Parts: sequence; structure tokens; C-alpha cells
Amino acid sequence: MSNPEKTGPQQVERIQGRFPPGRSGNPKGRPPGSGKTALLRARLLEGCPEVVEMLIERAREGDVQAARIILDKVLPNLKPEATGVSLPLLDQGSLSDRGESVLGLLASAEIGPEQASKLLSVLVGVARLHEVTELAKRIEVLETTQKRPLPA
Repeated sequence: MSNPEKTGPQQVERIQGRFPPGRSGNPKGRPPGSGKTALLRARLLEGCPEVVEMLIERAREGDVQAARIILDKVLPNLKPEATGVSLPLLDQGSLSDRGESVLGLLASAEIGPEQASKLLSVLVGVARLHEVTELAKRIEVLETTQKRPLPA
């Protein structure tokens, strides 16, 4: 497999399977930025100002697609903003009752699907916290009844 006569940094690197950061596995290979992609990018950058000016001119003349291209690149898509909601129903009952309340609010269109999803995710997190707290209490009871701590 490995030649015992060959020792040195490259042999060690091959044994470990990685090259150190900043050191190429093929130092005499093609330099970065010398491929077809770099050439294409350079040519595109040369003609870019003219293309943008043409798009702006066409958009001014009423070309809807040109206007759309410009707007898609300049203005990001709007994302829905969450607004604060007061939900007194979520202060009562068990976690499953609260989850059903969220589904009821969704069904009656008082909240949207995104808000309902977020509220249900919060309830899942609360349920996990309850589980962890309950497990910690049970472990504490077991340790005190056995009068010796369980190994960590």
C-alpha cells in the first residue's frame, strides 16, 4: 500500500487523507480563474452596461418583460410580515386543548396558516420543555429513593 522508503510531508498527507489548509493537492495545476467560466464572466461584464441600458430603454418604451427583469433584480419579493395577536384561548387547558384552539382559530380564519404553524411549533417546544422537566423530576426521585446518584 504505502512505500516505506517514501517519507515526507506528501506521504504523511496521503496517509491522513487531507492536505493542510491553504495547500493545493496539485500545486502545478491550472491556476484559478483561467477556465472557460472566467472567460465567459469577463465577456459578460464587458457588455453588461449596454445590456442594462437597453433593458431600461425598453422598459421606458413599455416592454413589460424588460421592466419585470429590472424589478426582479432590483426589488426583492415581499415576504409576509407577522403581526402581533392576542390569543386568550391559549392560556387555558392542556397543551392538546391549546393546539385544538389554534386549529379552531385557523378554521374560522381568525389567523392565517403561517401564524397557526408558528403557534403550533411553539406549543411543541413547550411540550418538550414539560417532558424534560418531568424526566428531571423522576430522575431526582429515583436518586433519592436509591440513596446514591446514578452515573452521568
